Amino acid sequence: MEKSVAGSGNSNTGEVQQLLNADVPSRFIDYVVVCTKREETIGDGSDDPCNGGRWETKLKVNARFPEEDWDDAPFPNALPLFCLPTTEETVESCLSGGDGSKDIAANEALTFPFVLTQADGSHVFGTCLLHAVANGEGEERASEALCIVSKWPMFSLFESCLRWSHDVAFKAESWGSVQALRVVEEFFSKLVALVLPPTALRVQINLKSDGLATVQESIGRDRIGHSLPLVDHSCYYVLADHFDEDNIVHILESMIMEQKILIHGEVLGDITKISEALLSLLYPLQWPFVYIPLVPPSLVDYLHAPLPFVMGIHSSNFLMESVIPVMPQCVVVNLDQKVVIDPMQLRPLPGAKTWNRENDTETIPSFPPELSAAVKSHLKNAIRTIRNRSEAPAQSIVDEAVRVMRSAGLSLIISLLHGASECMKAPPVAGGGVAMPPAAGKYLTPTSSCTSSFWTERT
Repeated sequence: MEKSVAGSGNSNTGEVQQLLNADVPSRFIDYVVVCTKREETIGDGSDDPCNGGRWETKLKVNARFPEEDWDDAPFPNALPLFCLPTTEETVESCLSGGDGSKDIAANEALTFPFVLTQADGSHVFGTCLLHAVANGEGEERASEALCIVSKWPMFSLFESCLRWSHDVAFKAESWGSVQALRVVEEFFSKLVALVLPPTALRVQINLKSDGLATVQESIGRDRIGHSLPLVDHSCYYVLADHFDEDNIVHILESMIMEQKILIHGEVLGDITKISEALLSLLYPLQWPFVYIPLVPPSLVDYLHAPLPFVMGIHSSNFLMESVIPVMPQCVVVNLDQKVVIDPMQLRPLPGAKTWNRENDTETIPSFPPELSAAVKSHLKNAIRTIRNRSEAPAQSIVDEAVRVMRSAGLSLIISLLHGASECMKAPPVAGGGVAMPPAAGKYLTPTSSCTSSFWTERT
């Protein structure tokens, strides 16, 4: 099945090819939003930043399509906060290549995803393109955001759409600015109007324009009956690029023990993707606590919540006054240095080794050694393949490595649940007695092929 999504002009086409997929929203995207700058002061209530107040650049909704809310998807009013999750100075540094230069060209932009949690616990996924624009001749450039809101976590595909539309507006030399903006508007209006089949296997998009490179992006999921929740493969790429199997398993141990997980890094696009990958490895369990994978500066007080959480912040916000007191209570996942730091608790959790200042041992219990070794073995092979994905002879090999990584996480959780059920339901024995649970349970480990059956049972 094929549907064309095209902008105006004979040389400008975009095609969205759809095959069948299971249990997904019918709309491709819900909203396209443009957010522009407004200034506010936050902090202790002082209007003077020198006396305790802190200037933070905030954005406001300047335009949105459609203008009316969908009945089944209300517009997220907190969206502008998440479109600028750090200070404008940090954004300028990122746009200028990280050297702190203020000389920002109009065609420079960065993209990143974020996740909003609705009142009913469902997630809405945003993909944002942030760039600097000037309102007039000689005026200082200000941050502006173009955002796609969807219930599909198709980060790579939406980032490609945003970058292509940005390039059309600012880099297509063969068009005038008015014509380019008209093409972008028509492109997004057709994307919003696009309705996908109730079931699909793959969504593929091809975008072409004069003077610009062709953009090709696709995302798919397994067939009905063999599918895991939809997660963009780029999330696993980022996770594998930053951490080895030991760190990944240790983070999962922390999440199973309901710890506070604080993720921070310099690259905005990596924080949410790693959070999404980690949560997906808990499947079929779900994280029931606070989940804000990219926290804007004005919401950092949420880190003081007396509950487990998974939250992420940009490294520029990591040493804020309100963040520092929380760090000793958290498992800190540092993406810049690629390390995981346990909370500095005086009392370790049940089952963990004793912690003291002279002998800094673990404070979080580990998974059973046999199970942990089996999972790490499969994760190690998958991570090696993903890290070398640029040299892979076929994309299918990398996709298979992602499936092995996901099946390793699934096997881990099923094994833990399998062992728990054995302890809770002891089998009866002859004479009316009850047999004691076996000392060692049966573990489920992923198969190397990872085809129709993801795991096999061994004793």
